Amino acid sequence: MKRKVTLSVVSILIMIILMTISAKVYASTNLNPNLYFGIQEFRDDGMGYAIKNPYDNGSSGNIVGAKIWQIVKYHDNSGTGSYDTGNFYCVRAGLGFNDTTKSATYNISYDFNLEKNSLTSINPCLSTYHSNILALVDLFYLHGVSTETERKDLLENAGIYEEDYSAHITDNEIEAVQQAALWYYTNHDDSAFDKVYNNYGETKSSWLFYNTSQNSQSDKNYKSLSDYDMDFNDYGAQVGEGKQR
Repeated sequence: MKRKVTLSVVSILIMIILMTISAKVYASTNLNPNLYFGIQEFRDDGMGYAIKNPYDNGSSGNIVGAKIWQIVKYHDNSGTGSYDTGNFYCVRAGLGFNDTTKSATYNISYDFNLEKNSLTSINPCLSTYHSNILALVDLFYLHGVSTETERKDLLENAGIYEEDYSAHITDNEIEAVQQAALWYYTNHDDSAFDKVYNNYGETKSSWLFYNTSQNSQSDKNYKSLSDYDMDFNDYGAQVGEGKQR
């Protein structure tokens, strides 16, 4: 079952990249009916995520953050009607949609597992890290598809045990981290790679930032997720849900 799930998700991954190559023709499968995808900054719980603060361009003017958009599938091509959230991921950060009020039409798809050579012309990183990406996607937790056991295994393999925390890691947060992990491979050739997509690990623990739809009305800047619901105990140590998450 896990392999079937993976191949299904991989097909969606490649559809997302088509937004950047509409003028080129490669081996593909025609879609009938067409699919319509768009992006949203905030998810169903009102939270939006980013790699660092996407509004902080640094003293040199170079981008040091990126929003982790939620990709949605619209029921028509209006970009404003009803939609499904599904398990949709963007192969390449920094390309594609630039308007959250519009949708893009997809009429062809690629099989990531079988069409490696065709994908090389789209993005060299898709060839260089093809095996890495397949292995990564095979580990993804898919909301509504993966079991609770698979979710627990994913977290425990990352050293996160439920009994050690009172805060609950949300599916939206898992999805955001999985998206960032994918970009780690596919954006290796990006000039901002070391400052944005290569920010992870013990010494860079505050790489995942957040904002809320409510707060964005007055402050667009994203803050470290560790600062969410921030509080301090009697000894002056930071505690709270955000620190755990």
